Amino acid sequence: MTGGYKGQFERVKRWCERAKSARSEHDQLDFLLAFFENSLALRDWLTDTESAEKQEIVALFSKHVELRIKRDLANSFKHHSIDRTSQQRPPSIAIEYAPEHPTFGTEGRLVVLSEGKKYEALALADRCVDIWQQFLDFLEGDIET
Repeated sequence: MTGGYKGQFERVKRWCERAKSARSEHDQLDFLLAFFENSLALRDWLTDTESAEKQEIVALFSKHVELRIKRDLANSFKHHSIDRTSQQRPPSIAIEYAPEHPTFGTEGRLVVLSEGKKYEALALADRCVDIWQQFLDFLEGDIET
């Protein structure tokens, strides 16, 4: 019924698409948070089903800042307080006035602020999906290292 880790990845992609089609700041934020949490849960699906070694997942997160930001965002919104973080401060989400590139309404977009850098939130989500897709393709033998 759950579809295993492949089913979880399909849920991750659906949450990403919902975030992209949202027309309000609140909907987009809610969908992005659901995306980040479901994307983080994919890590657990892969290790719990022994589809990937824990060391492979650790290496993947070490290689990609986008996955680390996504993990820290998911954890910061999932828990009231965090005892362990990978950074000095967890990333934060802000609204940026961007009438030339709005992602909801006519003038705003959500951005993620992390370690002195700014990431457009939907682009960050898309990048996480791409990284997961490449990793899953590698696990399934569809591409070479």
